[in-house]
Amino acid sequence: MSSLWWEPFLVEDSHLCSLCGGLCCQAHPGLYLDPLQFLEAFDLPFSWDPEEVLRTHRLKMKTCMGVPIPMPESTEMGCVFWSPKGCVLPRSQRPLGCLMLVPKEESIFCGEPRCSLPPEVSYLECFERWRRYYKKAGIWERVLGLFPA
Repeated sequence: MSSLWWEPFLVEDSHLCSLCGGLCCQAHPGLYLDPLQFLEAFDLPFSWDPEEVLRTHRLKMKTCMGVPIPMPESTEMGCVFWSPKGCVLPRSQRPLGCLMLVPKEESIFCGEPRCSLPPEVSYLECFERWRRYYKKAGIWERVLGLFPA
């Protein structure tokens, strides 16, 4: 990944995550919180075709504060990329909403996900980043037409 704002927040505790067994993955997929990370993850051009990319990569959109944000599809088991052996996506394609989760031991003890994003990461700022990106890429109206709020 490029050296961008999110790199200091990439946390990985593979031991703690393996003990947890992917409770966060089973609860819900993570969001791609930065458009540049998303483009890089799937080697997409700056102005991409939302319908094609979502279908090809098993992704969907979640509208947050009026802004559609890509994320993996869900199944009754949670994230479509979750398996009992862990995430089947290569690390470079995982959503920042997953990669930045700070593992918490409480998840293991209570049996539900207690991990969270670092307090310095603002969802609102991430949503605004997406809004600015869509407008700059010239796909804002198209994305809104496909995935209304």
